[in-house]
Amino acid sequence: MSGVDDEIVPLVVGALCSIALPWGVVRRDRARLAPAWRARAWNAPSFACAVVFFGPLCLVAHFWITRRSARGALVGLAASALALAAVAGVQLAVGAALDAW
Repeated sequence: MSGVDDEIVPLVVGALCSIALPWGVVRRDRARLAPAWRARAWNAPSFACAVVFFGPLCLVAHFWITRRSARGALVGLAASALALAAVAGVQLAVGAALDAW
């Protein structure tokens, strides 16, 4: 591949992962929440905006809003850190695969 593709493909894959991963985490968490906690979660438009604009960082806000506790914020920080590491790992793996190809 050309030099431009080697830079664009990992960027696009990383952008898609930074949307898909938090979306999946929040959807799974919402399904497991008690009804009272689920009522505090974002509505659909707010959820979509948070995931698209903030990516993995929206996990801190989601867990803080639904749990309303310091423990919820810490869980959100941990989830964000793991999601950011996963996205970076995917980008590095795609970049390495393109370099080898």
